[in-house]
Amino acid sequence: MVSERFMKAVLATGVPEVDDEHASLLGHARELERAFLTGASRQYLLLLLENFMLRMESHFRAEEAMADQGLFVVSDGHLRDHQRILREMRGTRAALELMTESISVRDMFRTEDRLVNHIIRFDLEIRHGDMICHAAMADRSGAPATS
Repeated sequence: MVSERFMKAVLATGVPEVDDEHASLLGHARELERAFLTGASRQYLLLLLENFMLRMESHFRAEEAMADQGLFVVSDGHLRDHQRILREMRGTRAALELMTESISVRDMFRTEDRLVNHIIRFDLEIRHGDMICHAAMADRSGAPATS
């Protein structure tokens, strides 16, 4: 599991709104994994997974909207990775709905792995444009820009 220290030292993009959302998503992934390991019911696991997926979709939409506003650049690979993550999570949900043999601890723990890998491969690119992003966000909020 990702520690808060690792989150701040390695996974921070430098954009508070994005970093806060990543921390929240990782918390939801941990909650899902704990529930799975402690033998929670299938219905509860599905509820947690669905909630996590909705939050991921919302996060991806917000990230894409910020990119559309010119706050930072999102590559085609980054966008494809959003779709890949959601597609794989739908597969996990389908396996859980059927409660097939294919659902495993590995499948459930991949929720956090997917997010961490995505942050490292794509979201840390935001760091390169963080001064532009901070300036644009400060302009929107009326707060002074920080770097």
